[in-house]
This record gives sequence, structure tokens and C-alpha cells, in this order.
Amino acid sequence: MSIRLVQILVGFCISFTIILLMQSCKLSHFCCRSTPVSSAPNIEDPDSIFANYDSIVHQRIKGIRRILARQDTMPADYGITIESLKRTKDGLVEIARGLEQMKHSEVIYYFYYDSNKVEGHGVTEINPITNEVEMSFRTKYKNEEVIGHEIQHAIEYERGQISMKRDTSKGFGTLYDISDETQAYWFARLAWYNITANDHFNDSTVKADNPSMYDSVPYERQDLGSPIGKQLKRNTEKEGAEGVPNSEFYKGWQKDYNKGRRLRSHTSNRT
Repeated sequence: MSIRLVQILVGFCISFTIILLMQSCKLSHFCCRSTPVSSAPNIEDPDSIFANYDSIVHQRIKGIRRILARQDTMPADYGITIESLKRTKDGLVEIARGLEQMKHSEVIYYFYYDSNKVEGHGVTEINPITNEVEMSFRTKYKNEEVIGHEIQHAIEYERGQISMKRDTSKGFGTLYDISDETQAYWFARLAWYNITANDHFNDSTVKADNPSMYDSVPYERQDLGSPIGKQLKRNTEKEGAEGVPNSEFYKGWQKDYNKGRRLRSHTSNRT
């Protein structure tokens, strides 16, 4: 079974972004894609989706730093200021940190294009056989914000902020809350656009803009360190002790499950 978190993103373009990038690297947005760096051993990336995104994020950071070093004046008509560029840069640096965490993880992340997917959709799911986190997309070069959105979910998985259920009919994972979507929408934009005065992403606006998808998603933030997260870990340990398949996937679930199995084996030996 697979657990799908299907995200639909509606992107819009700010033409001045292209001007800024051309100022900083003398190339257009797409030409700023240098040769992608080699992915880490745990990143399965046959179509260079992750490598391209990683390269673009670092190119954007470099370009904005060049602009900030010159302290160029930003036209007010675009709503872009030195302060907004600093916020964009800080967000991109946070994305870069998350990408580095993924590269050094024991989790296998698999990226690929799938012509059977609906255009404009990205899918993040767990493969229960391989335990890999899989991300698939429809068309090359047309899903850039979608790719950023799904990679943010992978970063959240890596940081213990989301979980995914084995049984799709039971909905989203226990750790899933609206802040996970807010972060994904927010960070997805940063690799392609600068923050402007009109950007106001928060949990309430994300829910209001996507009521059919997120109406039942809770506001209260959860992660593996929260009371609900700790209970999830205990449940997984119990499933291991009972010898039944784990009902939910999260970063490090195998450790908890095997702890339960060892407890079961120890109890059996004593009897």
C-alpha cells in the first residue's frame, strides 16, 4: 500500500525575479542551472530532480548575496526591498540545510518522473516494501514549485515532523498538521520567486485557500518530540512486540518497532 500526499500548487510569476537573477549571474532563471552536483548515495535521482533543485537553491543564494552586497535599490512597484531579499535568502539557506540533512540520512529518497501522474501534481509516498520515501512528478521543467513543495515534505519527514499511514483509507499521518503545508507552500516559492510585500502565508490562509484538501487537518503542531509523537513511537513499539505490521511510517520507526520485537523475544525466552 502507498500513502499519498497529493499537493496541487498554483504558481504565479514575478517578472522582476528574472531581472534580479540576470543582474546577479548574467543569465536567465533557467540558465542559472549549472551542472547538478552528484547526489548522495541515499538519494536515488535518475532524472536529476533533486540534484537540479539543490543546484538552483544554491545558485539563488549566491545571486541574492551578490545583490545584497551591492545594496541595489529595488523598485517599489514590485514590492521587493532589501529586507524582503534578506528574508528570501534566509529561507533559501534553511532549505539548503534541509537538503544537506537529506543527503546524510539513512532514509532512501527516490525521485522520478511519471507520465501517468496528473499534470501539476506531486506525490510523496512511502514504499512499504523498500521503506523508501518516493516522490514522483508528471512533466520535466513544468513542476518546479511542486518539486519544491514535495521536497519540503521530505525535509519534514527527515526532521520527524510528519508521518504517513500504511492504510491510505485512514487519512493523513498522526504527525501531519496544517503547519506542514504552510511550510511546504512557503518554501516551494522561494527557489523561484522573491518574497514581496504581498506574501502572507500562514496556517489560516493556507486552509482558507484549500478548504477541500485541508479542512480536516489540525492546527496544533506535532512532531516526534510532542506528546502525540511520543505516543506514536510507543504504538509502533507495541506493534513490534505483537508481531503485526507497523501502521505508520516516520523517521526512525524501524528502531521503535525492533525494540518491541526484542521485548517480545525476551518475554518468550523467559516463559
